[in-house]
Amino acid sequence: MRLDNQQEPRNGRLEGAVPQKYPWSYRTEFQANDSMRFEVRPIRPDDEPLMVDFHRHLSEKTVYYRYFSPLKLDVRVAHERLAKRCLVDYHNEMALVALCSDASGQQHLAAVARLIKAPDRNSAEVAFVVADRYQHHGLGTYLLARIIEIARQEGFAALEAVVLADNADMKDLFRRAGFKFSLPEGGELTVRLNLC
Repeated sequence: MRLDNQQEPRNGRLEGAVPQKYPWSYRTEFQANDSMRFEVRPIRPDDEPLMVDFHRHLSEKTVYYRYFSPLKLDVRVAHERLAKRCLVDYHNEMALVALCSDASGQQHLAAVARLIKAPDRNSAEVAFVVADRYQHHGLGTYLLARIIEIARQEGFAALEAVVLADNADMKDLFRRAGFKFSLPEGGELTVRLNLC
């Protein structure tokens, strides 16, 4: 992905371990119908502790729908694995995190959405997961809309995702966003959105 539209924060200070080419312009806010507010921004390397906490609060069903297998917690939160997922290059991969604050002001990660450039093609794969507590607040719909918008800005021709055939919520989300569905194969189906 190109990063032509970068900007530094207005106060001139960097937050935590922010990479030099951090795409500040992709930061937004989302307010759910129930007034819950989320800060949505590209992931940073210092988000690893938030990711660990995030994975601790995912149900077995949510994990299965995201990873297509019952991936154990210790595997999901292994430092080597999370370090790779928090340190993205913003060129071949973009990851957005949605954060909210509890009553004491402590931030919690509510969702992660990824856009991964396909090798040798002008398309990208979409994948995301919303923590159970924050599902059905419109956050998934908002994140998918942001990923589509970023993909258009970055010049991608199409987006694809693989979904389990029995994941009705995710299929409904992609259908409402205009994705076309392949026939199910082996319990999975591919959804595709042409952007050109």
